[in-house]
Amino acid sequence: MFIYVLFQNYIGDLMSAEARIRKNVPIPTFKIWDLLKEYLLAGNGDFIVDCIHWNGPPPIMPPSNCYCSIPAWGSAVTYGDVGYYVIANNIDELGSYISYFVEINKNRGIEQVYFRVAIENVTIAKYYADLYLIFESEDYEHTP
Repeated sequence: MFIYVLFQNYIGDLMSAEARIRKNVPIPTFKIWDLLKEYLLAGNGDFIVDCIHWNGPPPIMPPSNCYCSIPAWGSAVTYGDVGYYVIANNIDELGSYISYFVEINKNRGIEQVYFRVAIENVTIAKYYADLYLIFESEDYEHTP
């Protein structure tokens, strides 16, 4: 029973850390597809898109097994708490999927959307949200 209580406390601490930093993570925001494309090809996997000023490829609706809704991180939490995990076969397909979600949320009045992505044959080395969650939980453990 004691181990169970410790485990529950640890999970509670992690959830508290996540909630505290979720809105404060400095995740890059993009308005232009070409800049976002370079960022993704450099191995980054999460970002925020400014729906109001988005300049990207024509939107294409992704198949239902290529995306899911997730909680937003960074400044997107303030603007509607909308996020998506998107999987694509290539970078250009991903751009069209992103434009689709941007268009949907722009029509709903949401200004920013958080994305986590996976692209076939592109190695994603860094997700900002994960890095900050790890760093924050380590800081929490070392705080007296």
